[in-house]
Amino acid sequence: MKVLLTGLSDASAHVIETLATTLMPGATVCRHTQGQAFGGSLRGGFGPNDICIVDLNGLGLAQWSRTRQEQLQDHMLGPCKALLLAPGGSGGGWVGAFKPLAGKNRLVLQKPLSAAALRDALATLRDAVHAPLTPLTPSGQAASTAATGGLTESAWEQLRDACPAVGANPYLNLVAGLAMKGTPHEFRIGGHSGGVLHPAEGWVASNISTGMRERLMRHPAMQSIIEITALDSSQARMRAERLFGRRQDGRRPLDAFLWALAYHTLADEPLPLAGDLHFQLQQFPNFTRLPAAPDLFIQLALLSQRGPQRLSSLQRTFAQHDPALVVLFAACAVLSGCATVLPAASASPTFTQPAAPRKPAPPRSFLRSLLGKLF
Repeated sequence: MKVLLTGLSDASAHVIETLATTLMPGATVCRHTQGQAFGGSLRGGFGPNDICIVDLNGLGLAQWSRTRQEQLQDHMLGPCKALLLAPGGSGGGWVGAFKPLAGKNRLVLQKPLSAAALRDALATLRDAVHAPLTPLTPSGQAASTAATGGLTESAWEQLRDACPAVGANPYLNLVAGLAMKGTPHEFRIGGHSGGVLHPAEGWVASNISTGMRERLMRHPAMQSIIEITALDSSQARMRAERLFGRRQDGRRPLDAFLWALAYHTLADEPLPLAGDLHFQLQQFPNFTRLPAAPDLFIQLALLSQRGPQRLSSLQRTFAQHDPALVVLFAACAVLSGCATVLPAASASPTFTQPAAPRKPAPPRSFLRSLLGKLF
């Protein structure tokens, strides 16, 4: 699949390209330089594309006219799916012009962009061209888990040393312990609820309701009614099918399950640091199948994928945000196996707790916020 980015600055294109390649593995992304005048001289210069992402202002097309719309259609879009980024306010007339065409083939977003709207739009275009998705089957996810190494005892220990509150929840500790084992295990709560984890194959099956999960997270005494049984692979698959009956398999990716569990368990905790954590993202999280998260998480993911990061440094960099959000991101990334924890380099033996967050800054656009921090 071929994706064209046009009218965007290099920095903006880098952000959108990262999101696009995360949602569309294997896609080829081509960029057209911002600021080049749009006109007949560009005819045929874009080749056949499956998806076009167009910043209208960057092409000098901030204001709509019928001639400009026809040029855009004839010279660039053609039959491909398209996401048009229109100016804020009235949208320069583009929003109204494309409203009758809205659907899976033509999408229009107005600036400022939100992370959720941009992700949803890219996912809609991806599905419209039947692009290959990141495998969500147990076998496909197992390869992903193996590539990142999954959660290790050393990483879990260092994470808890840096922030003891992460390891204070008994249910999160129990599931993390099962995720680090080399063999499948089942945990049962009474006669009907429970789950099966198969870390080696990278999947989990669980029919625990949201209400039951909340009770398990908030009431330590609930741990006493959990029964844990070691299984082999064939038993694990049979148990997983038994949880859901014959209607469906019920298995889902273990990394997404662990990320969601960590997020829901720790999202309302203060998460103060008692030390530091040196880590790097090895696999960009697929935010389309994870719980809704702050835009800050995408900024942190982009930085952490580019090179090793320290929790204390990230908290200082994003001092306008609640420092607990930085710790929450790291906890989700490490627990899910998306991030590896690196050995602590020689550093000062003292650790200074970052200052309390400043008064929140005025709302900024998603891209402006990303670019202001990353570039």
